[in-house]
Amino acid sequence: MILIKDCVEFDRGEFHHHTAFVGNPKQSLATAETEEQTKRDYDQVLLPLVYGATRLTFREVFAVFKSMALKLLATL
Repeated sequence: MILIKDCVEFDRGEFHHHTAFVGNPKQSLATAETEEQTKRDYDQVLLPLVYGATRLTFREVFAVFKSMALKLLATL
């Protein structure tokens, strides 16, 4: 799982201004999940890019993302 560790370290450098992520990537998931700006970005920026009739809600998408992220972070 060296690739996962490398990705997290890259993101820590890339997103250094997000101190919650740099200090504790797992805890920052909880912040992103409840932060209104994250949901707004999903609704206004990402969702319009989805083609097709199926449009998943932020809650549905984040649940899958969080599950996978926690599994990957557990390998560090």
